[in-house]
Amino acid sequence: MPELPPMRPHPGAGVVRFPCALGCGWKHTEDPCADDIDTISLPLSASTEEISRIFGERSERRAAALRERVESAVRGHFADAHVGQEPPERAVW
Repeated sequence: MPELPPMRPHPGAGVVRFPCALGCGWKHTEDPCADDIDTISLPLSASTEEISRIFGERSERRAAALRERVESAVRGHFADAHVGQEPPERAVW
């Protein structure tokens, strides 16, 4: 489970940490706002449904990229620090 960030104006605000499930002290750090640099282009004539679709697709792409980064970091950590042991799986609702 991720450690959620403190509220602003705390210096660590916005940074999410994914600790090792085995409690060894390792953590993968993500700033979810840091990768939010893509320009959003909306047609002036866009309907509410089209705007919703554009934002929904963008959100899905960002979520997939975040998940891939976190899962890769965790697998890499286990390969380096917990050789021969698989990361525990967690059901995602």
